[in-house]
Amino acid sequence: DYPAGAPFSWMPQGLLPPGPRDNVTIGEAATSATNNLGRALGNGSGTQAAVGLSQGTLALDQMQVRLANDPNAPSRDKLTFTTIGDPTGTSAFGKSILASIFQPGEYIPLIDYTMPKKVESQYNTNRVVAAYDGLADAPDRWENPFAAANAIAGSTIVHTPAAFTSPDIVPPQNIKTEV
Repeated sequence: DYPAGAPFSWMPQGLLPPGPRDNVTIGEAATSATNNLGRALGNGSGTQAAVGLSQGTLALDQMQVRLANDPNAPSRDKLTFTTIGDPTGTSAFGKSILASIFQPGEYIPLIDYTMPKKVESQYNTNRVVAAYDGLADAPDRWENPFAAANAIAGSTIVHTPAAFTSPDIVPPQNIKTEV
């Protein structure tokens, strides 16, 4: 059970998965993950890749903001980012659920998270977005009940499995490149 005042303590316990809670907000978890990623990148040598799925992408987004003006950042040929199902991101196909509601720099009280500011990252970044994933590829017309239902269903079906999609099976027309 959540202690009083903990994140999501207002939710009926029956709606939450059983087991102990870590009692940190999404914002706290993302900051901790970003700090851990920073230490890992600082301890590595050679070429590195940072990969995040869903909530894990928040650390990658924050790290790119941190590295954008860091004179000690790894060189662009030594680091690549891959986000999969980023709930705060944008892609060549559209916006995520949170990006369609909140602007960069805005605070989201329910999850204790501030939307990251957009930066021109010096690093190659792959953004994997599954079609119909309502978290990473939100519909632009939520008022359409079919679009909303499809986005909700798609989030449960394709959000996590997108991480197991091999790039070589993606049709060329579904790959967008920005330089």
